[in-house]
Amino acid sequence: MQELTGNKSLEEKLLETEILIKVAQVANSSLDLREILDTITKIIAESLKKDVCSIYLPRPGNKIYIEATKGLKEEAIGKVFFVTGEGIVGWVARELKYLAVENIREEPRFKDVPVTGASDFLSMLAVPIIRENKLVGVITLQTRGPYIYSQDEINLLTIISYNISSAIRNAKLYRSVKTQLDELKIIHEVGKATTSILTMDELLPYICEEVSKLFHSKGCVLRLLEGENLQIKASYGLPDKIKHAMNLHVGNGIAGWVAQTGKPLLVDNVADMPENLRVPVIEATSALCVPLHIGGRVIGTLGLYDKKGKWGVTVFSRKDLDTLETFADASSIAIENARLYKIEVEKEKKILTLYWEVARTKDYLESLIDNSADAIVTSGTGGLITSWNKGAEKIYGFTEDEVLGKFLPMVPAFLIEKEKQSIEKILQKETVRNVETIRQKRDGQLIEVSLTLSPVLNSAGEVTAISGISRDISEQKRIEKALIRKNQELSKLFFINSVVRSTLELDKLLRMVLTVVTMSDGLGFNRAVLFLVDETQNTLKGVIGVGPESPEEAGHIWLSLAGKSLKSSIDEIEKGHLQKDSYLDRLSRELSVDLDEDCVLTRCIKEKTPFNIRDAGADPLAANTPVQRLGTKAFGVAPLITRDRAIGAIFLDNLFTGREIKDEDLEFLLGFTSHMASAIENARLFEEISRAQAELTNIFESISDMVYFSDRDFTIRNINQAVVEKVGKPAEEILGKKCYEIFHGTDRPPETCPHAKAMTEKKAFVEELEDHYLDGTFFVSSSPIFDSAGNFVGTVNVSRDITELNALRGRVAASERMAALGEMAARVAHEIRNPLISVGGFARRLEKKLDGNLHEMAKIIVEEVSRLEQILKEILGFVRKPKMVRNKIDLVELIDNTLNFISSAITEKGNTLTKDLFPTPIMITVDRDRIREAILNIINNANNATDNGEITVKTVQQGNEALIEISDTGYGIRQEELKNIFTPFFTTGPHGTGLGLTITQRIVQDHKGRIDVESVCREPGGTGEDEHLKQCGTTFRIYLPLEE
Repeated sequence: MQELTGNKSLEEKLLETEILIKVAQVANSSLDLREILDTITKIIAESLKKDVCSIYLPRPGNKIYIEATKGLKEEAIGKVFFVTGEGIVGWVARELKYLAVENIREEPRFKDVPVTGASDFLSMLAVPIIRENKLVGVITLQTRGPYIYSQDEINLLTIISYNISSAIRNAKLYRSVKTQLDELKIIHEVGKATTSILTMDELLPYICEEVSKLFHSKGCVLRLLEGENLQIKASYGLPDKIKHAMNLHVGNGIAGWVAQTGKPLLVDNVADMPENLRVPVIEATSALCVPLHIGGRVIGTLGLYDKKGKWGVTVFSRKDLDTLETFADASSIAIENARLYKIEVEKEKKILTLYWEVARTKDYLESLIDNSADAIVTSGTGGLITSWNKGAEKIYGFTEDEVLGKFLPMVPAFLIEKEKQSIEKILQKETVRNVETIRQKRDGQLIEVSLTLSPVLNSAGEVTAISGISRDISEQKRIEKALIRKNQELSKLFFINSVVRSTLELDKLLRMVLTVVTMSDGLGFNRAVLFLVDETQNTLKGVIGVGPESPEEAGHIWLSLAGKSLKSSIDEIEKGHLQKDSYLDRLSRELSVDLDEDCVLTRCIKEKTPFNIRDAGADPLAANTPVQRLGTKAFGVAPLITRDRAIGAIFLDNLFTGREIKDEDLEFLLGFTSHMASAIENARLFEEISRAQAELTNIFESISDMVYFSDRDFTIRNINQAVVEKVGKPAEEILGKKCYEIFHGTDRPPETCPHAKAMTEKKAFVEELEDHYLDGTFFVSSSPIFDSAGNFVGTVNVSRDITELNALRGRVAASERMAALGEMAARVAHEIRNPLISVGGFARRLEKKLDGNLHEMAKIIVEEVSRLEQILKEILGFVRKPKMVRNKIDLVELIDNTLNFISSAITEKGNTLTKDLFPTPIMITVDRDRIREAILNIINNANNATDNGEITVKTVQQGNEALIEISDTGYGIRQEELKNIFTPFFTTGPHGTGLGLTITQRIVQDHKGRIDVESVCREPGGTGEDEHLKQCGTTFRIYLPLEE
């Protein structure tokens, strides 16, 4: 064993200094990290005359791998690891303390890994490599024999560990930045290619190849949905012979699961997945798969497997997942564009073919009303104008000579395809009426018109031309358009506000931005000045500066910030603690330049490009500029661009460190300035958005239709004043409640509700709805709402009360229907009556004179003629409204006499008649015969519908009304037929005209009464013995007003 005692000699100090210098030189070199670590281990082992020097670095999973060694076996590099807390290395990594062991065989914490050969060396010194109180790695020394390490050696190795931590950090930063730049470059190149390639055969293989290269994966598979199957359309790195076997059904395999759920899937170890989700055919370790979306619809999947890392196959990261999702979104659009391009090419071929066919047609419509104030335009079936009246010339500004033979010059380019679709409808002999659309005048002005398109037919019924009548409605639409335009502007502002998640206080925002530019943890420039464009004065003005005034102040500031992170500095700005009136800040606000001058600042704004001035004294663009007052010899300027508009520029230099500003630095800065510009613009727009939001709220509350928003659980989240007024409850009692409880009074959504359909189908529904809870008929429009990621979040619902409008429509339709039926019945009666009388007379004579079989035949003729005469009588009774003769009678007596008259017919059917008549007379003024006819019609129907059942007739006096209730225990009436029983000629039986109940209803209504019906139906053939069948039957209730 050796011991070191006494003070260090000059030779030892020189040795330590030499070692530190060599390590520092290697640590700050541009070598690869592996080369740096290998060189450092050799320097230390040889300089300190130790048998072994090794460096261990942590990897994910709390594992510490040997990454460089001088003395241990090289095959252990990158393969042997210790779990944190395991062995001497693991203990030092966990405790962040050094450990010196004289003899490892006497140290219980030592763990032998034979492949390293570490057990051949007895002593060990392990020192943690730490940065910012976090483990960066572990460095170890070993000797073959027992050895006691001195404090000087421990201190020296600790100092060396600091240099190693800096080298590791610099290498990782360099690798990270380089990787990001490489990824951005590839994504940019792929993005350009995917937007320019319009054929699937070229696009899909290109996507697969570039994605594999971007993510360093072994292979890439792109599948598209075809029905319920995922078909491989392109791949990279996948053998052709196994592609067919890798086609999947939706739900099977990783890609099938992603297609089914619409969610991405990151798999670290495929072997751990369920059997049905494993990658088929190929042997893969890690996998990453994302859906290809168009809107909220999944069209396919994009998958990668086996990422090739530094140490072989590794797992994909969350960053890989986010990047692949971004790439998939762009790829989805490109795929959809390619698909649409193919469709459009085919469509254009069809349209072109149709155009030439139509062009050969000679039969055009030649007559138009030329003096109409409306624009009347005739075109061929291909859309080429053949006539143009003065109204069209006045509205659109084109003369007839300018438009004849041309394709609809008044149709804007963005509506050409829609116009062609309308032409297709007209060619199918459809008529498009009163459609509100956009047209373009000769001077390019867009106007709104009400358009009617109709086909012009020749004598053979063929469409030979199209007639279009349009009326300028721009003035009446001006206010509505202004409202819509304002709403769109607000929507854009809301979107921008949601993207920029930062403070809206401009001063704090600018200070945060420049702090990021100048902090060492940020972009690392010495000084930065922000200029903003003042459009009112056409100048570029300095608004804020961050940086030291002198080298002394720079040293002081950097020393004070040595222990601070970028986050803590930003937090101090947010709390308002940082200095805001420095020398550079005051000087910056004095800087200004006219935008008409030609200098580097104005060039930066006008050309929207950065400038790197390496020698301000020799560069003419830097002469006579305000930045000369900043006293710098080299500087950079980058524009602040938002929405393709330069709103300012940022000046930066390295005056005190002298570090060269590279073009790559400015390119990297540009990616930051775009976000900076958007944030500044957002702060400026905040006040305008607040004012516009108030206007939007007023508009929302002023809409007369009911408007409400609900989430995915049918919970009402927002309503307008119209909902409060219609429901009759305050807003706080409506918000947070289920919409079906508020609007339908139910405990679950009705299946017929358009809102429920929109929630289920995730698409818009517009329907007319009869709502008994709110007692009315409503025109309901329900549309789904999706967030920016295409996820369904709820619905917006607009409901208009059209109860009165529907009632008016019903009355008009009923009147038209009754008039038509009356005319038909009159004609039938006129044509049949006289021949029927003759047939009946002769038949009755034959019946009396014939006998035997002939007598029976004559009898049948007489019976059928009698039935036809009865039908004719009912028809005539329906058509001819007899004059009523009203008399004051006792309704109870009338009912009793009527029942006595028909009781025998009821008994013959095996039915029982039950009377429940009011005990005292009910005096009413009615036409006795007509009321009797109405009652007989209902009782006869009840008798015909009942076998061996019961018919009950009840009379009651209720207030100012007399009630006649007729019930039976027959088969009942189906609910779908119940609404039609009063419709003329509607019947469910083999006999009768279907006019009995129609006449009955008319009689009751002529007496200013009303008739109701309810029924429970069972199928014919039921015995009526079951308990539920005993409740079957029909009940009619006639309400007649009593005499006042």
